[in-house]
Amino acid sequence: MASNPVKASRSLSLTPHSVGLNALSSDNLARFYGDTLGLAVSAGYAGSRSFTVGTTPILTTHPATAQSTTALPATGLYHLAVLVPSRLDLARVLRRMLERDVPLLGASDHGVSEALYLADPEGNGVEIYADRAPHAWPRKGSQIEMFTRRFDFDGVMGELREDARPWDGMPGGTRLGHVHLKVSDLGNAEAFYRDVIGFDLMLRFGDSASFLSTGGYHHHVGLNTWESLGRTAPAPGSPGLRLVTFTVGGVARLRSVEARAIEAGIATDARNGMLVLDDPSGIQVALAIESEDRPDFRRQTETERTPEGERPVQ
Repeated sequence: MASNPVKASRSLSLTPHSVGLNALSSDNLARFYGDTLGLAVSAGYAGSRSFTVGTTPILTTHPATAQSTTALPATGLYHLAVLVPSRLDLARVLRRMLERDVPLLGASDHGVSEALYLADPEGNGVEIYADRAPHAWPRKGSQIEMFTRRFDFDGVMGELREDARPWDGMPGGTRLGHVHLKVSDLGNAEAFYRDVIGFDLMLRFGDSASFLSTGGYHHHVGLNTWESLGRTAPAPGSPGLRLVTFTVGGVARLRSVEARAIEAGIATDARNGMLVLDDPSGIQVALAIESEDRPDFRRQTETERTPEGERPVQ
């Protein structure tokens, strides 16, 4: 059962942007994410590759520069979660996975969504899911409820009865819906993503998992200690999670995060127009202004985005 969370009050000012992975074989991951899952692939700097749906980023891979030094579980990525626009789109993905003999690690009905779970060739967890309409999300009073129940394979595949279209990749509107992270200490991680980064706590399951978001969404960030309690991060450059990037709706909000981080004694760095810092589990987090040109947030002073539009920063 979930304990009572902090009441969600912030606007949709923080959203997942993309995930960066260090790859032992960039070619293997390109075949999986590009050919099998149907993301568009483009080559980048120093061997990196970007995977998108249209112009919407999902993930970037970089050649790993270190080998994992331990067989013990470490902190990092539990899964990246790709949100497709509809149940029909989820059915088309499921059919694609079956046609390509991609093993499913699981499939669940979470009340708020229906989800498929798999892993890429290097063991990085991947969730592909479709949300139910928010008015249909289970609630206890005003509190969103999530659970894990049997996936309705017949119902989902039934969406395909009148769909004979060949596979042509992930549909437009697909995006990174959330990230789920393996952390070493739930309380410390929760405090970081809530009190420093600025997410609202939506659900907490005992002392092992928390789910946070903005804008009343069920979760943009999941945290758990199921495999990583008391563990440390792998060496920089090791295979697996490299970076998680979120977009922030305005310069002032990004500066506020930086100020809270400094007050909490967390080192920060400005890199390519982004604020970069490490969470308590050693996971690198980047925050970028929701703008293609990524202005230097430490110099820009003109405007910030609000629900009513842009206004001068005070």
